Amino acid sequence: MKNWLTYLVSSVLGILFYFMFHTETWYLPVVSTAVNWLQAFCGLSFLIIMGLTLSAAVSSFLGHKDIGTGVCLTTVLWGLVSGFVLCLVAGLVFLILPAVPALPSAVINVEPVVTNNFFVVLVAALLLGFALRPTAKVFKDAYSLSNSLSEAAFRFCKDFSRFWWIALFFFSANSASSLQGNNFSILLPSLVIAAVSVAIVLPLLFCCFTHFKVNPFRKMFRLLPPALSALFGQNADAAYIPLYSSERNNLGIQKRIVGFCTPMFRILGRGGSAAFATYAVCLAIYNSGEAVSLVTVLLVAAACTCVSFAAFSAPGTEVLVICSFAFSLFERKADSIDLLPLLAPLSAMVDILISGLGPIIIGKNFNADCEICNWDTV
Repeated sequence: MKNWLTYLVSSVLGILFYFMFHTETWYLPVVSTAVNWLQAFCGLSFLIIMGLTLSAAVSSFLGHKDIGTGVCLTTVLWGLVSGFVLCLVAGLVFLILPAVPALPSAVINVEPVVTNNFFVVLVAALLLGFALRPTAKVFKDAYSLSNSLSEAAFRFCKDFSRFWWIALFFFSANSASSLQGNNFSILLPSLVIAAVSVAIVLPLLFCCFTHFKVNPFRKMFRLLPPALSALFGQNADAAYIPLYSSERNNLGIQKRIVGFCTPMFRILGRGGSAAFATYAVCLAIYNSGEAVSLVTVLLVAAACTCVSFAAFSAPGTEVLVICSFAFSLFERKADSIDLLPLLAPLSAMVDILISGLGPIIIGKNFNADCEICNWDTV
């Protein structure tokens, strides 16, 4: 069965599982234990895969510096442009839609969890890739070994993505409770921002970067497995195993492009989190009694875009981190943030789509596409 169809069916079954058994005493311990184990597995697996693939990618680009420079510049440009445009759109949505009521303080007072493991592995992989660059004959064997380990990491992602629907089942069952007790008026802004971002903004930006030569919706459809994983896992880290597999095996992007861009976009591709944080900050300013003008929206959008690059160290709480930095820039207290339901899952989904579309743009512009060895969708 196709992965995208398997993931969709698994997501629906997980939601149905919640509505059928959430009142049972055994339901919460079983689902919570499974989700905790899976989240730990996601985090550890991503660090290992990133270390193996990034070091090989850096070694390859150092041997072809002209391509490496273009890839780096395109990565930064796509992250900056997509982030600011999405933030601006989120601010305009706030100006258009009626303001929603503030949430109880029990919902908004959440402390972000900061981890530095990603940064440590990132720096180590960059240094190792620099040391393994094929500048002399003696390093060719070492580079070949690094490239083989990178291929093994992609094979790991491909194999596990076939069974990742099991994880998605528990993720969707765990996240279904977020919809309970919320009326449609509270959910509407989050859904509108996500719909406009996915259906209009990202496709248009993608077309501009690829000179309107690639169908964005076809590519985004092939990114459905990682998008669903991020949505129901409520964390972009839950989607990296299917993302690596989709980019390499389903979209046919070269290993070095995927290996380099994916961890880079974990830092630079936080436009979704920044967009939802923009809306949250504008809402908090409005609820404090101040008027929110277009100039205010522009300032908040620019601030959230800039500080979004610091959110990579807090997986799962990126929106909170961006909001906290944004309020410090505006000299306000972060405890006045009024967050809406679905911010975490929807922002993670948009982030992973940004991370998935970036290598496609680079592959198209630098002729880094390769033969697709395993068609997953048509």
